[in-house]
Amino acid sequence: MNASKAASAANQNQRINPYHFHAVKHFIINNEVERFSGDMKLVFTHIVNLQNRFGKVYLSYARIDEMLGLGTDLFNTSQFIIQKFMQMGIVSMYEDGSRSFFLVHTPVLEVA
Repeated sequence: MNASKAASAANQNQRINPYHFHAVKHFIINNEVERFSGDMKLVFTHIVNLQNRFGKVYLSYARIDEMLGLGTDLFNTSQFIIQKFMQMGIVSMYEDGSRSFFLVHTPVLEVA
């Protein structure tokens, strides 16, 4: 079994609460305090709902930006936010042949 199938199988039966990080305002990453913005909460809720429904999350950043009203500046695009999630350990990216997909996790964040 390759890594993508194993990761997908592990998360297939586990539903994640889309509002898991809703109360988080700040967190610590790389010894720096970062803000968990409303845009981050929107993207997190959206990708969790996709994962709960389909098991794997295939993303089109432009479509998410359009749907959620993001992308007005460099720091609130869905691509920037998902890269931040990857640094935080909330999202992992896997390869499925020619496409990449994401899986969401709910690690314990060090809250500031």
